[in-house]
Amino acid sequence: MLFNSIPFLIFFPTVVLLYFLIPNRFRTIWLLFVSYYYYMYLDPKYALFLIASTFITYTGGRLIANADTVKKKKGFVAVSVILNLFFLIFFKYANFLTDLCSGLLALFGVQYEPVRLNLILPVGISFYTFQSLSYIIDSYRGEVKTEKNIIKYALFVSFFPNILAGPIERSKNLLKQFEEKHVFDYNRVRDGLILMLWGYFQKVVIAARLAILTDMVYGNFENYTGITLVIGIFFYGFEIYCDFASYSNIAIGAAKVMGFTLMTNFRQPFFSKNVKEFWRRWHISLNTWFVDYLYIPMGGSRVSKWRKYFNTMVVFLASGMWHGASLNYIIWGAVNGIFQIAGDLLKPVRKQCCRLLHYDFSNRIGKALQIAFTFILFHISLVFFVSGSVHDALEIFRRMFTGLSLRPLFDGTLYGLGLGVANFYLLLFSLVILLIVDLIQEKKEAFLYLAARPFVIRWAFYYLLISMILLSCNLSTQEFLYMNF
Repeated sequence: MLFNSIPFLIFFPTVVLLYFLIPNRFRTIWLLFVSYYYYMYLDPKYALFLIASTFITYTGGRLIANADTVKKKKGFVAVSVILNLFFLIFFKYANFLTDLCSGLLALFGVQYEPVRLNLILPVGISFYTFQSLSYIIDSYRGEVKTEKNIIKYALFVSFFPNILAGPIERSKNLLKQFEEKHVFDYNRVRDGLILMLWGYFQKVVIAARLAILTDMVYGNFENYTGITLVIGIFFYGFEIYCDFASYSNIAIGAAKVMGFTLMTNFRQPFFSKNVKEFWRRWHISLNTWFVDYLYIPMGGSRVSKWRKYFNTMVVFLASGMWHGASLNYIIWGAVNGIFQIAGDLLKPVRKQCCRLLHYDFSNRIGKALQIAFTFILFHISLVFFVSGSVHDALEIFRRMFTGLSLRPLFDGTLYGLGLGVANFYLLLFSLVILLIVDLIQEKKEAFLYLAARPFVIRWAFYYLLISMILLSCNLSTQEFLYMNF
């Protein structure tokens, strides 16, 4: 069941209404039931892997709590982690790994035809696996009390707002909230619904239109050169941002309506002044997961400079692998890791240049230049993300510098990329709204700021969003990109 579907628009109000009507002692069971119904709506057999992951980590947590030695605790952690990762690796990476082995053997003259498995990736497995693993590791560290109630723990793993595409929650944040009694609060419900409305605007009005354009360009990149491909990759950056941020906003808003607080997943990443800052603002729940459970255990920044850079590259390579079983995703992660390391290495050079030029990049123009440079670097890496293979990515780069001309900006070429004139200008107008809201969000909470405006202004904005969503209903059935990861 997709957030942007009619069934969800019936499902969600029903869930919320009954949640507040039934006695508090039955609410956890009710949420668990509807969460499994929501998850099984796409394909009931997916629930088998969700149940397996839940049972393994719940049992692992109980065994860790009852273990009388550190050695036993480490053993239970290891078994729980290995079993969970086995499911993820098997379904997501089996064919990739067999292809990789075949390629390596070919280098030594050994011909091996890999067996291709016809596997369907269980939806949301990358998200709920990492969420479950965080519980096991936190239990071992003593950062969270082991959950004895299997109903509450099963709900933590399967909570319907975030199970399919995050945010990847931590047990120390979400699990304890299932013990709280939530009462209907008008202001909280209003804020949650407004956040959901903003998420629908990002998805239906912006991301869905951008998908038409970018699919046209990068699905047939052999037909395009120069500025068209460059504009296409910038639009793809906004597409993936709006698509994923929209899911996060709808999930966070839906949880908030019922009284639950999910972690922020995006914080205006396109206003970042360097690559390191960008990755603190983009897919925050995943990046902090890698920091907490991979980067810091390897030594983090408390080691020598070159070991720190090694740790950074491991994290980015792991992030690339998490996104997809393909070499182009791994290279995408590596490129972003190299950008971050290069930024750190070149910091003294930048400071020396500023002294020689007597220029301070802390002023507005300097900050704008840093933001623009970071924006460009991220979109350079996105060529590997959007392409189907490394070969395609290299060909796209080559074609970007072929036939350089600004004519496509003025000769109507952009209108012919699937949208037409009206939808193209509606898209540009929507992007302006997005940037204004994100700019306000940089300084203060945008929707709290809006709530303090006069009645006429705030409702004019709400009606504008609703009207544009209704005008875009024919585009609303597209699935969310990160459900494929």
